[in-house]
Amino acid sequence: MHTSPILLNSSQTKLIKEQSDREIQTAMGLIENEPDFIVGKNINEVIKENLDNYHLKQMLNNICVNQEPRFYKKTCRDCNGDFEHDDEGKPITYQYFCENPFCKSEDCFTYRQRIFKKLLTGFFNFYPAWRNKRNNRWVHFSIGAERQSLPTRKELININKRVKAFVKDYNETFSILRGCYIRDFSYDQIKEGEEWFIHFHFAVRPMKQEQFIEIQNLAIKHKLLYNYIGFRKSENLINYFAKRCAGKFGHEQFKTNFMFADVLTSQEYFDIFHRSRKIYFTGLKQGEIKRLRNCLEEILHKCEAFVLVNTELPTNRRTTCQHCGSKLFLKQEIKLEERKPPPNEIKRDQYSGFEIIKLVAQSKND
Repeated sequence: MHTSPILLNSSQTKLIKEQSDREIQTAMGLIENEPDFIVGKNINEVIKENLDNYHLKQMLNNICVNQEPRFYKKTCRDCNGDFEHDDEGKPITYQYFCENPFCKSEDCFTYRQRIFKKLLTGFFNFYPAWRNKRNNRWVHFSIGAERQSLPTRKELININKRVKAFVKDYNETFSILRGCYIRDFSYDQIKEGEEWFIHFHFAVRPMKQEQFIEIQNLAIKHKLLYNYIGFRKSENLINYFAKRCAGKFGHEQFKTNFMFADVLTSQEYFDIFHRSRKIYFTGLKQGEIKRLRNCLEEILHKCEAFVLVNTELPTNRRTTCQHCGSKLFLKQEIKLEERKPPPNEIKRDQYSGFEIIKLVAQSKND
C-alpha cells in the first residue's frame, strides 16, 4: 500500500545518519580484520556484503526461538524518556516477539498468526456489503509460476512482477478484481530440481461465470498456472491466509506442512525471503486505500494488547511521546523484577545457542 513520506527534523535526520555511519563503520571493521577479503572486489561491494552479514547476525540474535522470554518498553528517540506510561507513571511493558517467519517459536507464530487474522478480518469486513451479501462468500483461486529449484531473490521479485502484471492486465482489459492475494509455497524434496512451487492465493468479490474463463486465458498469456478453487466464506479464507502469512505452509492432513526453517538455512532465508512482502490488495480506489490503511493501523495498535504485561492498553492511541511529542521510539529491552506473563503465553521449550542483544527496532510509524 502507498504510504506518505515521513518528514524528519534536523535532529532526527542526524540520528538516522549516525546510525547508518555506525553500520558502515562496523562493516569496515570487519574488512580491517580480514584484509584478504577485499582482493579482487569493489570496495562498495565489500561494504554491502559485510553489512548483510551484520544484519543476518542481528536477525538471528533477535529471533525468539532458543531465547528466554524478553520484554521491552518504548523509549523516545529524541528525549530518551518513556514514550508511554500508565496512570501510576510506570512505563507500559510488552513481551517481545520478533515477528520473523523464520522463527519456529510456537508463541511467536501464534502472535504472528493472530495479528494477520486481525488485519485480514478488518479487510474482509471493510464494507457492510462485503459482510452481508451472498452469505459473505468470496471467489478463491490461485496463480502460480512453474515449479523450480530454490529461487533467488531476483527470481522471487520477477514472479511478483508477473503476478502484478496479470492483475493490472485483467483490471484494464475486463473488470476490476476487488479483493486481496497472498504469497504461498509448496515444497516437495522428492522432485529434484523442482522442489519449490511459488504461487499466490486470491480472494476476490463474486463474479460471473464467464469471467473465470477470462482469468484462465489471461493467466496462460502471462505464462502462469491457474487453479480455480471455488467459493469460500471469509472466515475460512482468513484462517487459511493468516497461517501462510505467519510462516506455515502446506497441509497438515497430507503431512506436507513446513516452515521456512525446516527447508532453508538462515543464510538462504535471509538472502531470498527476509523482509519480502506477503500480502497485496487490489481493486481499491485511492480514497479507499487511505481508509483501509487507517483501519489497519488502528488494528495493529489494538494488537499490542496481545503482548501487554502489566497493564491494560490505554484507550487513546499513543502515537507521540508523552514528554516531548516526538513520533519516534525505540523498543528497549528491560528486565522484569516480577514477570507477569501476557495472556497469550504458552509453555516454552528451553534452548540455547543464540546471543541476546539490546532491542532497538524502529517504530512502525518510522
